[in-house]
Amino acid sequence: MSTVSFHIALLRIAIPLFAALLTGCGGGGSGGNDTVTLTVGFNYSGTGQTNLFATPDSQPQISGMQGHTPNCAVTSGQLPPGITMNSDCTVSGKAAAVGSYSAVVTLTSPGVSGSVTSTLGIFVNAPAIHANVNGNTGGALFLTADLPITPVQMYNTQNYTQSTGMTAQFAVTSGTLPTGLNMDPQTSILSGTPTSVGTSTISVAMTVTDGQNSYTTLPVPININSALQNYVLNYTNCCTVNVGVPMQTVAPTTTYTPISGVVVTYALFDSDVLPAGVTLDASTGALSGTPTTAGIYYESTTMNIGLPSGSDQITSNNFTLLVLGIAPEYLVTSTGVNASYFAGNYPANYPYWINYNLSGNAPATVSPGTIYNGLAGDTYSYALTCDPTTPQTCVTAPAWITINASTGVISINPPANTTSSLTFGVQVTTQRGGVSYQFVQFWGINFS
Repeated sequence: MSTVSFHIALLRIAIPLFAALLTGCGGGGSGGNDTVTLTVGFNYSGTGQTNLFATPDSQPQISGMQGHTPNCAVTSGQLPPGITMNSDCTVSGKAAAVGSYSAVVTLTSPGVSGSVTSTLGIFVNAPAIHANVNGNTGGALFLTADLPITPVQMYNTQNYTQSTGMTAQFAVTSGTLPTGLNMDPQTSILSGTPTSVGTSTISVAMTVTDGQNSYTTLPVPININSALQNYVLNYTNCCTVNVGVPMQTVAPTTTYTPISGVVVTYALFDSDVLPAGVTLDASTGALSGTPTTAGIYYESTTMNIGLPSGSDQITSNNFTLLVLGIAPEYLVTSTGVNASYFAGNYPANYPYWINYNLSGNAPATVSPGTIYNGLAGDTYSYALTCDPTTPQTCVTAPAWITINASTGVISINPPANTTSSLTFGVQVTTQRGGVSYQFVQFWGINFS
């Protein structure tokens, strides 16, 4: 066998590539000696990194062996714990520790002198988690107290590859979840119903294990804010109704989301009083009934909510209930009578005030005209009564003023030379739905 020589040649490529000329004994004819020279290229492809408990994607790239078998070994440096260099220059196993590792791999071949080396670098990424709430990466979650939440995954993972034999567990490392909420330790999904109000700050870490080794991530904080519902109570459809007529039930509108087991009650605020015949349903807040008294009523209703969180939420709404009464409008029908009618806005200025100026003591006949708020089926009767503003003196109309009880026509036949003014009242009784309603109109007559 002849003596062989060996030298290394470096090839320049984008990824560092080691090449060498390997020489070996060749079988020559007639017992002659010859030399076989191999130009070998050797490097590793891949990202140069892997996740913990995963196998690196590094693959050997070998050329020029001309059928000779490569044999590789780590001659200096270190591969990640758990990773093995195989004789065919491939790597196997799963990285058992995080960090940056570098190893010099030497390639030889049986029957060939010399060697070629390549440096294999592998960075093992540490698993990590980050808060992921409300659909956006961040650290705040906003919930409504006493309402079941839509389950939400609080954390996403990074640099973590799930494989056979691996498990991951999430755990709260500091702080406390709000009462009523639970976190799934395998997924970090939060569920339940918060029954307290306020902000809770918790920190969560994930522990990954492959059955032999484990790694715990840095804890990541998250704020969980729990607030009461923003309740709105409104009686937008209320209310102008007629005296003696059953009112259409008026229910309030609210933004309240019903909560199982929670009692909601409604009540008038402080000293507010509804018109006679009208009631407030304490369980629904609905107004109903048949009002028997005309007038303007300014009301305030409260909605009281007994919450599991222990905080009673009270909201209120102001509204006006206008009950229209029944009143006639008297019109002048004879000459010589000059009448002024000052009704104002009935029934705010109730009762009506009517002033008549009579000239020359001329007789006058005044007939009722439009019946304010009259309804089909109403019947009316009329009578003279005292001045409703001075019931303590109760001055009745003189005999020369009369009224027809059925038609309401007022006849005025003053004696000659009557000059003093007088006042009296006209009482109108309305029969509606089997109930009587009375209205008194104030009159003032001036003679000139």
